[in-house]
Amino acid sequence: IISCGGRPVRVTFRISSVTNNVLALTMPMAYDFNLNKNPKTAIQFHVRALLVPGIAIHKRSNAEPFGVPGSSGTPTEAELRMLENEYENELKNFSCLFAPEINMTIPIIKQKFGISMGLQPFAVDLASPFANFYNGALQFRGSTNLYYRWK
Repeated sequence: IISCGGRPVRVTFRISSVTNNVLALTMPMAYDFNLNKNPKTAIQFHVRALLVPGIAIHKRSNAEPFGVPGSSGTPTEAELRMLENEYENELKNFSCLFAPEINMTIPIIKQKFGISMGLQPFAVDLASPFANFYNGALQFRGSTNLYYRWK
């Protein structure tokens, strides 16, 4: 039994997976705070808060059946399309990702060129409690980058 839009629908077939693709227009916003008291210090630590609201422009679900459509225990093409439409209708139109980050910059040549290392302890979609299907991920990420500053 699959609950679609609050009404249970009994199914007599199996699917192997459902892939949801959402194309969204986003507007990232960040606040950066330098933890160093002296801005001329060589190694600097920054704390950032990133907020990325997004509005879905295009949503598409793709269900993969076990076996050939229409064979025993496998949905027909019409049942597959109906199921994909139900999943698409349940995808949310708005998302808002929140991700704090701590970043360390190490200059190599004067203050112009250097290495930046960041740690993002988590990122979570703040709009997910309002969706029937969770459409985000809790993530842990680290990064190392080269940078060049021009002034």
